[in-house]
Parts: sequence; structure tokens; C-alpha cells
Amino acid sequence: MNFDKNEINKVITDRSNVFYWQGDRKITPEVAGAIWSDKHAGINNDELILRMNKMLTDKIVSIDYIDKNYGHVNSVRYATTESGKNVVVRCHPRGIKNGYFFAERGATDATRNIGLPTYETLAVHEIEGSDDVAFQIITKMPGENMKTYFSKNPDITDKLTIMAGKMMARLHKISVDGFGPFDNEVAKSGKLIGLHNSFISAIRASLAFNLEQLQIYDIVNAKEAEGLDKLFGADNHLLHTDSAILVHNDFADHNLLTDGCDISAILDWDECVGGMPVSDVACWSTFYDQKRTEKFLDGYFSISGAISDFQDKFELLRLRYNIMKMTLRLQRYTWNKNEDFRKKIESGKIDVQEGLKYFNLQR
Repeated sequence: MNFDKNEINKVITDRSNVFYWQGDRKITPEVAGAIWSDKHAGINNDELILRMNKMLTDKIVSIDYIDKNYGHVNSVRYATTESGKNVVVRCHPRGIKNGYFFAERGATDATRNIGLPTYETLAVHEIEGSDDVAFQIITKMPGENMKTYFSKNPDITDKLTIMAGKMMARLHKISVDGFGPFDNEVAKSGKLIGLHNSFISAIRASLAFNLEQLQIYDIVNAKEAEGLDKLFGADNHLLHTDSAILVHNDFADHNLLTDGCDISAILDWDECVGGMPVSDVACWSTFYDQKRTEKFLDGYFSISGAISDFQDKFELLRLRYNIMKMTLRLQRYTWNKNEDFRKKIESGKIDVQEGLKYFNLQR
């Protein structure tokens, strides 16, 4: 498929009207599929090493392997430096502009500064033309992917889930300016500034688009969409807050590492935003059942203390994330019609209907 990468780059790097970037990019599913379905293609390791070594004192001597099972956006490559250090290189598809690497660097720097484990960004390269590759070089963190670890060691799930809740609560001690996605250009100076002045504005970003998509596929009807639009409106006191904190926005097992005793790293900050604490908790819960959520909250509340109107805020924000996730699944299914996505669409319908029922909006 032919498309103008310059026009695409203007669209996908503008996050001013995005609630969750992967689901709200203003490009067609067909173009998204053309860009990301084979994101590893066209990136030559020898060329990549030459570019990286222009930026590093401790030079890369080899790219050891490409992880084709990890990440929906970046091609993830593991490399070794002259001193024997292991690093990770996250590459955008060729010609696609980086829209968040500097914001990620700011978020991970702030997180390490309060003693939580995450990677350090060693270098960021921005594309200099349509034939260039944007990349981020980060330190490789110790441990095994927690999702994989649980599949082999299910007995430790509860223990590490409680630890994850505690870790998220500690993360939420980090204050930021503004709400929603961070301004990547401003983040070059080390500052994290959200693109929205209010949490409600950030929550409503792309809501109309999401609801339109759900109506097209009959996930909600017109009356339900109207009710949802009002539910996430300025009059809802549950969405009022004056202070923003750092929200990871994808704090799930697949983005955490463990050594079996503790959580050794938090990964993948590409969706991080300024928000309210409950939004991060609600996002996490969309991946797991009620039993695991209860364990997670045991850990979270042991650090955070009680949160006013927690259950109503939790259900409201969980519904917002489920609306977004349905949009993302429906889009991906148009160019990747696998059984896993189909099942996720069916389970997502149930999740959205449960949210509608909680707020008395169901058909």
C-alpha cells in the first residue's frame, strides 16, 4: 500500500486529541497494518549499529537478536557493547517519526529518581529523512517477563500481584504538570508537560471517535452513546481533579519483569500520561479478573491509603478504557483477523455492557 509518510508522521505525532495513542491514531486501519504488521522489515542491523555508534561512547559491537514476540509498535533488538553491557534498541518502522521517546525518557528518569526500577535511556535518534530509522537505546533490565513467569509459576501470582499494587502506588507519588499525553518536544528539555489543562479534557480526547466506532459495530446504540458522552462530561464530579500524577497506562504483567522474589523492572512507557491515580488502576484491571484485582488493590491501598469515591471512579475509568480497547481491537481485526482478536472483541462487548449497567445506561 502506498501512503505519504510525511503526512502520516504529522498525524501520528500529534497526540493532542488522543486518549490512548495506539487506538486513537487518526490513520486508517489499512495504513496502520501496512506500517506495523511487519515492523522489523527494512531495518538493517549493520546500518543501525553505525548510526548508534555515532551517539555512544561505549560502542555497540553486535546486535544479538530481534524479539519478534514483543511489542506492537517498535522492533525490539538486543545488543552488546564493547564493555560487555547489554542494551535494548527500540526501533520505529523505517521513515516513521518518533512521537514519544523523549517523554518516555522523562518518565523513566523521574521513576528511577524515587527508587523504582526501570531502564535508563542512553540515546534517542530522530529520523533525518524518509529513509532513516528512529530509535531509542535503553539499558537492559534484569528478570523475566512476569506474564511468562506466572505461566510457569502460578503459585507466586498473588504475592507478586500485591507487590505490583504497592509499586504502582509508589509511582503515583510523582507529580507532573498537565494531563494526558506529554509534549514530546518539551520533553527534550527534561520536562513532562501534559497536553491538556484538565483531566476531563484528557478523558474526552477521541471519545467521539471511539463511540462512533462502537456504534458502527453495534457494540453500543445511539442512545447509549449519547449517555456515555454525557457521563464523561464536565458535570461529572468524579472526573474533577486539580493535580496530575504520572500514570504508566500499561502497567500489566507483560510490561513487568521479575526475579521470582520481587518486581525487577517496569517497561514500556510509550502510553504514559498525566492523570489521576485511579485511571492507572482502572487500566490495569482491564487485563485481569476480579480476584486478581482485589489482590492488586490490597497492595495499592496499603501504600496509598483510602481514595474518596474510589469504586465509582474505578468503574467510570474502567469503562473509558474498555471503550478505547474495543476501538483498538476492532481496528486491528480489520487487518489481522486472528482468533485471539475475535475472542477479545467478544469479551470486550461484555466489559462495555457491564459498565453501561453500572451507570444505568444499558439498552
